[in-house]
Amino acid sequence: MNREVHVRFWERAGVRLPCATHFPLHRQAQMLKRQGITLDRSTLSAWVGRACWWLTPLYELVLGTVLSSNKLFADETTLPVLDPGRGKTKTGRLWCYAVDDRPWTGSTHPAAAYVFSEDRRGEHPTEHLAAFRGTLQVDGYAGFGKLVEARSDASIKLAFCWAHARRPRKTCGQCSRERSFARPAGWCFWQDDRQRRDIDQE
Repeated sequence: MNREVHVRFWERAGVRLPCATHFPLHRQAQMLKRQGITLDRSTLSAWVGRACWWLTPLYELVLGTVLSSNKLFADETTLPVLDPGRGKTKTGRLWCYAVDDRPWTGSTHPAAAYVFSEDRRGEHPTEHLAAFRGTLQVDGYAGFGKLVEARSDASIKLAFCWAHARRPRKTCGQCSRERSFARPAGWCFWQDDRQRRDIDQE
């Protein structure tokens, strides 16, 4: 999932995102110094930490609101993270959980919540979605399949975009236009978003 996906999501929600470049604190300190403003990186870091503390209740509210929906989109993307002492970065993961029911006149407001993890292990979405019940739209990442298998009450059903559903099954024989061929329990394939909306409205 790249930045373009997130930009399109928020633009559909009526939010215009600036084409801004995000700078790490040491670069911000250098830029400020060129303007005659001397601020140590530790000062900037303390400000960021304090802002995070104040914003934590808002973050938890957004995350809780998103996960309370019965239809959820989930994906993850890479995120470079500073690796002190090595002089370079390591690859972290940013998990996105989003809901947007407007195309089928749902009552839920569009929202997206992000959760950071140091790697891509399947235990992370399992932990993030521990309280979620409903339909989860995802890509072909196997970790989401394990999430379904761990739910003995079948409280999560996975929905895939048609492109991801076809990748491991290039030869499928006779397929229905509405639903795909035989599938594992708890897995549901939809051809596109329009068809998914039709199914929901029924």
